[in-house]
Amino acid sequence: MTYDEIAKKLFRVMEETRCLVILDDIWSLETWNLLKVAFPNEKTESTILLTTRYQAVALPPNRNCFLYKLQPLNENASLELFEKIAIFGRADIAIVGILQFSNIAEHAAILSIAILDLRIYTKMRELGIKMLRHCVGLPLAVIVLAGVLSRKNTIKEWETVHENVHECIRRGIGHEEYEGASWVLALSYDHLPYHLKPCLLYLGHYSEDLEISVSTLTKLWVAEGLISLRQPRHVSGETTEEIARNCLSELVEMCVVQVGTTGSTGTMKTCQIHDLIRNLCLLKAKEESFVHNCYSLQENEATNPFTSSMVAKAAPLGKVRRLSIYLDENPDMLLSSRYETNGHVRSLLYFGLTERRQKSEKLLLSLLMNFKVLRVLKVEDMKVEVELPSEIGNIIHLRFLSVRGSKMKRFPSFLARGNLKLSTLGHLQTLDVLSTEYCDLKDVAGLTNLRKLNIKLASSVENLEEILKSAGSMLNRVRSLFVYIDYNSARKSSYEEQGIDDTSRWAKISY
Repeated sequence: MTYDEIAKKLFRVMEETRCLVILDDIWSLETWNLLKVAFPNEKTESTILLTTRYQAVALPPNRNCFLYKLQPLNENASLELFEKIAIFGRADIAIVGILQFSNIAEHAAILSIAILDLRIYTKMRELGIKMLRHCVGLPLAVIVLAGVLSRKNTIKEWETVHENVHECIRRGIGHEEYEGASWVLALSYDHLPYHLKPCLLYLGHYSEDLEISVSTLTKLWVAEGLISLRQPRHVSGETTEEIARNCLSELVEMCVVQVGTTGSTGTMKTCQIHDLIRNLCLLKAKEESFVHNCYSLQENEATNPFTSSMVAKAAPLGKVRRLSIYLDENPDMLLSSRYETNGHVRSLLYFGLTERRQKSEKLLLSLLMNFKVLRVLKVEDMKVEVELPSEIGNIIHLRFLSVRGSKMKRFPSFLARGNLKLSTLGHLQTLDVLSTEYCDLKDVAGLTNLRKLNIKLASSVENLEEILKSAGSMLNRVRSLFVYIDYNSARKSSYEEQGIDDTSRWAKISY
């Protein structure tokens, strides 16, 4: 169905049926004007609940509506939230009020430390109250400010942050509706440790409200070279992926990244970022030529007051090191020669191709021609047939290759059975998914740096032991091995001929 057909159908349903429709986080009147054709304004008992940060969006002309304004936190609630994160969670602050001494002389040393801590607490609280005035009761601003200060151990550091507040506010002049958020987000980025800044900016790859896999994210950081064994807080014997997880935990502690889902043992499985923090990532990424997001239907940045406030010019595409491509209903628009000669790109991530298009199989071919320094190629969950070009064999620096969830028509000839030449990809760390339908596992034995391997078996599980042995000693270095068995592969072609959309049942084995 086209968008117009969907809009007309939704219009009829709302006329005939009593509905509650929720539209979350509408940024502009332009967005509402595009959507309103699907909603009847009269002769309906349906109700629309619309959330927005802008009163002009909530109260456009000729709309019968009730406006409910969320109240900001009052001074006491703001201070309570701030202290919970920035002060009372600190190991170096004692709660002096509960200390009782039966013999002051006997506990003189403890008392002197307690008094010192009380003085520190009082000064921190005083500085915190001054800075909270600029948060105007916005919970996000309070939380992020507290996260920044929670890692500052001295009064001098707190005073430095306080001095920087006014500079950050000055930079945000002209965006009064965001005064309580934009300055503190800029402040939080400025005060990030150097090794965490690129890790945060990398999250700009991902779309709004997406739950990000922690396992994939940390592997991408490692493959990109963002993680070093020399980083602060590194414990001897830790792997680079463990260090990457620690970096993510630091970002969570600083309240710029949110925990999504956790496993049964409390381990973080997914993470998220607030949409305003994502906008900050996009702003800084453009200023620093860190990430370029490309949409087949271009995102209208003019409707986003945060990203439209950029002072620095976006870098020319030829200087961009990381490229994210969002493909919707018109992927052919991305088949442009301006990408073909971009030899600077180190990371190429594809998101969201859902429809079959005539030129979609050539999409990767046009983009990978001269990407000689590419480290990351992520082409996951593509619902059209994808054919990797033979040029991928020349990308000797490739560290992360994932085609998981994509419909692979075939791998290029150099990856085909009998002609597998993976020795040129000796730096590869993650390979997801390698199918025995078109590859022999024994040919990956030369991938001495491989740490994660996902295998799809197109044959019986009885052949699993033989297949794993054929991979040789390389498997001794693999830390994560997943084996998927497709029990229906032998019957799939007959199902497809009959037009049956069969969903394969998978058995997963992990080592």
